[in-house]
Amino acid sequence: MLSESHKKSLCIVFEKSRRTVSELQATLQDIPAPWSLTICAGAGMLLGDLYMSVENILRLLIEGVYKEKIAKDDSWHKRLVEVGNEKGLLPSDIEPTLSGMRRFRHRLTHGYGVEMDEALLRENIPEAIRAYEKVETHIKSLFPELNGWHAVEDSSE
Repeated sequence: MLSESHKKSLCIVFEKSRRTVSELQATLQDIPAPWSLTICAGAGMLLGDLYMSVENILRLLIEGVYKEKIAKDDSWHKRLVEVGNEKGLLPSDIEPTLSGMRRFRHRLTHGYGVEMDEALLRENIPEAIRAYEKVETHIKSLFPELNGWHAVEDSSE
């Protein structure tokens, strides 16, 4: 059972992630090749943000609902996905995509963002979007109380 606080937090992540998906789709559709360094870096940041949304969803559920802590060590990101799989929080068919997204997040976080490859971004963005959408749909099937629930972020925070 999800508390009101968990529902709100999850819905904030869902709503933010849907905006990210929309921006990524618009980038693919509306910006012709070749992309500038700025466009590549921006698309890369959005792609990394989409993966971090999956991590935030998992963290909220594993720590908040299942009351389990995952040690924040070098393998924390990988372990978070493993525990999410063990708990049935992730669709089984997206594991390869999430692994790639996790490696991408590492590159992005550690300063390789200026080395974005437009062709790889264009190839991987649709797959990442599909994976995120599957995660959101799966979580909502496990926690139907999230369906139709909307959170409005408090701008004063």
